[in-house]
Amino acid sequence: MLYKLRDKYVFEVGWGLRLYNIIFQAIDSVCTTCNSADEVTNTCTNSGSALGASCAYVRNPTEICPGGETGSFIRFHVTSDTYRNNYQHVWMDNCEFHDYLYEMKSFIELNPFGAHISIKNSDFSQFSFCGSLITNDAYYVQRRTDVATSNIENNWHRRSNNYQADLFEEHVYDGWSGMNWGGCNKGSTHTSDLCFDLYVEGSTFTYFGAHKDSLDGPLWVDPDLNQQFLGTVFDLRAFRGNIAFVNNEFEYNKVKYLTCDTASDIMNGVDNRSGTDDPYPHYGTTKDEI
Repeated sequence: MLYKLRDKYVFEVGWGLRLYNIIFQAIDSVCTTCNSADEVTNTCTNSGSALGASCAYVRNPTEICPGGETGSFIRFHVTSDTYRNNYQHVWMDNCEFHDYLYEMKSFIELNPFGAHISIKNSDFSQFSFCGSLITNDAYYVQRRTDVATSNIENNWHRRSNNYQADLFEEHVYDGWSGMNWGGCNKGSTHTSDLCFDLYVEGSTFTYFGAHKDSLDGPLWVDPDLNQQFLGTVFDLRAFRGNIAFVNNEFEYNKVKYLTCDTASDIMNGVDNRSGTDDPYPHYGTTKDEI
């Protein structure tokens, strides 16, 4: 499948999604001016670390994400109309995914309620975006009742936050507050029938980050607020489920540094964010982790 739709199409997972024996080639999704959507050939080419002359990036791939949410290719989607008594599931077997060079937060986007993913005998190659192949680092906005309304400023913050929370619940996860699967567990004390599971077997992950701009300093982050830097392939935090990797290959994946001086900077604690000012100061001021 010559996939040319960029972020205009997302696989929305309801009960489940099965992908077997399919090759997705997405090189033309990087192009916003191509007129070959109905053709059987691609306009863009990939030299391995750069695009050919016929195409250009809308935004050069980088380790620094432009925002908290930037899309996905497969999304576990639920609303208050979803009727399920158990987790949702994605199965992949003998599939290939190549040249995803446009920005997204997570190639497979989880939701907070439950998701089982099984990937077998599949190939993922040439992924260059600031997000991850799979991450559970989602955000959500909650209503606030702990902010006092005794002065105009506090009252304004509380009203604006709660209005944003209402919009979030309506447009992102309609019915968030009442959503819960009845047939699985996601509590911290449970060890069986878990709502989340990731199984990856016999698959290859190559040339992730090959197109990203080179850096000349380490990626320092606040360990509590490090949203702008994500794990390239898997970025799972407090994942409430089993994770199994069996006979997989991870090769030629890069965080691109200009020189080996970065290692010296890390050893000496040099706070050099790619030679520029910190572009995301609101992600914490105590950035003391790599």
